[in-house]
Amino acid sequence: MDKPIVLRGFVIRQTDEQFAAVCVKPFLATEGRTREQAVHKMQQLIRAYLSDAAANNDLDGALSRRAPLAVWLQYYRFKALHYVKSMSPLEIFKIIEKRPTLGHA
Repeated sequence: MDKPIVLRGFVIRQTDEQFAAVCVKPFLATEGRTREQAVHKMQQLIRAYLSDAAANNDLDGALSRRAPLAVWLQYYRFKALHYVKSMSPLEIFKIIEKRPTLGHA
């Protein structure tokens, strides 16, 4: 049985009415009016992205698409802050998806 795919990222407030969700590997990003909406959109994007990659037999290639170093540094900075203080302006997320079957959408 294949291991599940673990995807990590963060949510940050961009403005009073805008949040961004960023997945660091594969590098994907969404926006929403709330944290929950941004994460929900990210979950939908990830499912579509993985489904498309599996349908094209390129799951490994799709998963190797990494965020730029500056985004990784931001992720690890937020992760460190998570252990130090409250995460009021931002949030770390971890999404685990079932590995799609290659060749099927």
